[in-house]
Amino acid sequence: MHGIYTHILCHIGEIFKLGA
Repeated sequence: MHGIYTHILCHIGEIFKLGA
């Protein structure tokens, strides 16, 4: 399923990778 929530989760994952 591709939607707004999925897009947000993808951004959160990138932030965690950059922050970690």
